[in-house]
Amino acid sequence: MPNGTQLVYAPLNGTSGVQEGTDATQANSPGSGTVSVGSGNRQYYTEEAAEGDFSLRFALGTTTASIHSYSWVSAATLNRNVRRFKLKLKTLGGSIRMIAMRNSAGAAGYFGIGTTGTPFLLGASGSATTGDVQLAVGTEYAVEVAIKPGTSTTNGEIAYRISLWSNDATVIETITLTTANTGTTAVQTDRLGSATVPSAVTDFIIDDYRVHELASGWIGPTIAPPAITASSRTGMFVIDARDTIPGTPDGQLTYTITPSTGMFQATRGYFVGQQPAVGEAAVTYTIRATETGTGLYAETTVTVPARSAGAYTSPVRIRQGTEF
Repeated sequence: MPNGTQLVYAPLNGTSGVQEGTDATQANSPGSGTVSVGSGNRQYYTEEAAEGDFSLRFALGTTTASIHSYSWVSAATLNRNVRRFKLKLKTLGGSIRMIAMRNSAGAAGYFGIGTTGTPFLLGASGSATTGDVQLAVGTEYAVEVAIKPGTSTTNGEIAYRISLWSNDATVIETITLTTANTGTTAVQTDRLGSATVPSAVTDFIIDDYRVHELASGWIGPTIAPPAITASSRTGMFVIDARDTIPGTPDGQLTYTITPSTGMFQATRGYFVGQQPAVGEAAVTYTIRATETGTGLYAETTVTVPARSAGAYTSPVRIRQGTEF
């Protein structure tokens, strides 16, 4: 991970000189994609920062709307794109269309949150489709929203997938609509915030915003489980999980192994240990890779069997499931 071709990456971390409470402007909003910032209450805060030191907080009052836009050039008119971001609700007041996905003619679809924290999807026309879950104030979520223009106004796709930010495997809800009016031209702009004034104070934080072109599925978490195995032919084993996290530099990851007893070495995803003796039970190890900047983690298990009778003791290195 991440999957797909990146169109926008917005860490929402500000530039040099940004401090707690600094207003977000076009000049201090770095990242790939074209940035456009409208009026409204929208500041950088250290709270819930996923990348770097800051996140973007939208504090929408009953007289305040706020827009923070990112635009890009799509490779093809009917390509599907997916946006992924970290979301934390601080105050739920009025229903808002939190993410507006737009084409050259206007809105193609929306992802929003209702007054009780229930997510909803809305195309360019028609009624909203509301989810069954209520997102809790104070909980960190990973939200992914997909949209694909149709060949007509009745066969477009719009969908969302919501999971816990700390562990993407814990999916809260997924909804997909394939008969929506999402327009018939390329979606090339996302508006974050709300273009309309909510009926009551609504306060939320967005961070680590990215948009990818992706034919199917989801961008997924920043990291993925290490691909590892072990050999039953040796008295010693080596597990090498380094560089098994596509899309993330190895230097941004820390690795742990559980249990750690009996390990001769355990550094940076490189683990050396001794197999159980002949006749003893196999040992299952859990290896976790944690992204240092975000705290996101992924983990997998590997079972090291007992030594075979007469096995030689030269270690075999295992790297991404392949002996060499």
